[in-house]
Amino acid sequence: MEPMPPDPRGPALFGPPAEPPGLPVLPELAERLSAAAGRGAPEPVGGGPGLLDAACGYWSRRGLDTGPERLLAAAGPQPLLLALLAAAGGDVFTARPCAPWHSAQPLLLGRPAYPVPVPAECGGVPDPFALLETVRRVRDEGGEPRVLVLSPADDPTGTTAPPELLHEVCEAAAGEGLLIISDETDRDALHPSPVSVPEGEADADAGTVDGAGAGAMDGAVDVAAADSAGAPGGRGPATGGGRARGGAPASPAGESPTGTSGPRMPESGTSRPGTPAAGAPGPGTPAAAGVRTGRGRPVFLSPAEMLPEHVVVLTGLGGTLLPPGWPAAIARFPAGRAGARLRAATCGVLAGIRAEPPSPLAAAVAHALTEPPAVTERLRAAARLHGILAAALYRTVVRHGALCRPPRAGDRVYADLSPFGDALAARGIGDSVELEDHLTRRLGFPVAGAHRFGDAPDALRVRLTTGPLLPPDEAGRLRALTAPDPLDSPHADRSLTLVTRALDEWSGG
Repeated sequence: MEPMPPDPRGPALFGPPAEPPGLPVLPELAERLSAAAGRGAPEPVGGGPGLLDAACGYWSRRGLDTGPERLLAAAGPQPLLLALLAAAGGDVFTARPCAPWHSAQPLLLGRPAYPVPVPAECGGVPDPFALLETVRRVRDEGGEPRVLVLSPADDPTGTTAPPELLHEVCEAAAGEGLLIISDETDRDALHPSPVSVPEGEADADAGTVDGAGAGAMDGAVDVAAADSAGAPGGRGPATGGGRARGGAPASPAGESPTGTSGPRMPESGTSRPGTPAAGAPGPGTPAAAGVRTGRGRPVFLSPAEMLPEHVVVLTGLGGTLLPPGWPAAIARFPAGRAGARLRAATCGVLAGIRAEPPSPLAAAVAHALTEPPAVTERLRAAARLHGILAAALYRTVVRHGALCRPPRAGDRVYADLSPFGDALAARGIGDSVELEDHLTRRLGFPVAGAHRFGDAPDALRVRLTTGPLLPPDEAGRLRALTAPDPLDSPHADRSLTLVTRALDEWSGG
């Protein structure tokens, strides 16, 4: 089975094009950074005591009690994942699609990175049956399956994994002896309100707590106490086991993700019997006229609450607690000897690549991890803002007949424009590389094609982010944070109009 190859055609090998800046830096964090600017001594490898103690409190507030001896900090999630994979060894499995840096790190190590298609319900986690099939085929061909990288709150799809499905995936991975690395970067970016979704789609109330409404298929659970936990993205109830989803694995279809001959694997979006098949209307697709609104906000459940001895939690802090340009990340390792050995090996790699956060930044990171009121208020305001803007993008896309899962976290939606395939082909657009180039030129802001995220290049999918809907100046972005309706602005209206005009042309609307 062929691993995921790097894409040679895009202008950036391991990531999407540059995007607009995030929200303005909190003055409180800027003051902490400035006050520590005179620190010339390097931060200890893996983080100093102050930073790690603050990280202990961060995870304790999310139901994951830990001690500093089980933690590491680094200058961003990318070098931390690189060190983790170097320490763990073996072959790596990712979801398809996935965040570009998930697949980039094993490629930098010269390791295979095997993409596994996501289910119809959400992104971020592989379909469990497809995972088992892929792992066993890799092992039969002489590979050494060792690590699964997943993301319960996902980039690029903006979805959250339903707890039942997440548990099933983790059980499958653990049963095959895989270490699970859970990227929980967006756990603090959950949208406070569910987006309206089209009526007539698959029953979204099934298998949820108290019928969580349309959001349930993307991991929303209707828990009245969700906001009483204190920290944004409060933890949900831990489960003792996943409910059987039933059925046998679907027969593999399609070619390998590289487009080469050889072992065949399921296409992206395959699922178990009873769920929408690949290409069929899934969550958030326009199956019928009218919309309904889901109840309750998504409640995040970490794999470390399910199978703590098998899971390393990795959290990038840039874009949530910190500005996106401040590189910092923390990792929480399992208890016990195996976890201690993995932490020691990972720390050794971090020492070799000098990936400790700079001392002045470490001081600001430690302060942010204590979650003072200003940081918490910014988190909540940003989640609300991006939730409103992402919902507007989602409604614009599905209103024209494209396919898209409702966004639940972060600043993005992942749109499948294959229903416009004939119209796009008539304009010389036949794959995601050409689609990215065309939309970026036409809209005047960056749009990332599916090939950036490990999807097959011929998939006509793109990730749209909320940044272009925000004003370009810092003062305007600050006003958007507290505006009663962030969509009531000339910049948001202009950007949405540009997207609407392109979709109108392709859909005949």
